[in-house]
Amino acid sequence: MNNGREAGEALPLLPQAARPQRKINLKLWKLWAIVAIFATLLVSVVVLLTRRPIPPLFYPPLDYSRDSLRLLQLHPGSGRQEIQSTISDVKFISNPTYSALSYTWGSPDRTNSIKVNGSRLQIRENLWNALHDLRDPKMTRVLWVDAICIDQNNVDEKNHQVPLMSFVYSRAQEVLIWLGEHKAPYWIESSAPSEWRDDWAVRKAKASWWTGATHAFLYGLVHEEYWKRAWIVQEVGMAPKTIRVHFGRQSIPWEEFMKLIRLYRAAAVGNVVNLENILKLDSL
Repeated sequence: MNNGREAGEALPLLPQAARPQRKINLKLWKLWAIVAIFATLLVSVVVLLTRRPIPPLFYPPLDYSRDSLRLLQLHPGSGRQEIQSTISDVKFISNPTYSALSYTWGSPDRTNSIKVNGSRLQIRENLWNALHDLRDPKMTRVLWVDAICIDQNNVDEKNHQVPLMSFVYSRAQEVLIWLGEHKAPYWIESSAPSEWRDDWAVRKAKASWWTGATHAFLYGLVHEEYWKRAWIVQEVGMAPKTIRVHFGRQSIPWEEFMKLIRLYRAAAVGNVVNLENILKLDSL
């Protein structure tokens, strides 16, 4: 069966009339592609030209005649959501409720930005990590953070506020110690706040000591640069009864932390960097 065509017979060529039409279609497609690219570039240029630049943070002056400070309202957020916050000034006479952050500033070469009062503020990476992990998914947290609540470009303000820092920490509802990102052993990750009492933590640590996870975790906390800061003497020493030690999104009470530190000291061989400094803080 040859379907009406002899063997070896060539297929019919495209009709001559269809060839110009094909060329026209190709030209139209090229034209539409050029128009689409041009339109995309035009929109990008318009967006860039009409976008309002985010102004730098403006600090309203504090009232030096009365003891006052600024507080940071850390807005709810989680995950990759941008850190949003506002600051406002309050007077100590109003008895404000806030948590004071104790941390190490870290390298000035590594920074990240947050929103404060709608403006962009560059802060060091360690503080950015702290605010990222300390924020609550649903509630606003009120914090005092020296790098943000004090205008670091205003020498007069710094000279006025720095002498008040011991008072700021003593009046705080709680002091939050930030030690950075650390992987806690499973028994800490899965624990409930109500379990951290009596000798529960020591018993759990001893039971899992053979795995090495608890020892490695405490080793990381003890060797943090935070413990070498001179300021922690007043920040921890002047703190109220409530102090929490934060590592990532988790935290434990200071009293329980010190129990684990004493356990770590008993198992340590020789002198351990920072260990004696930590133990002295508990006697302040």
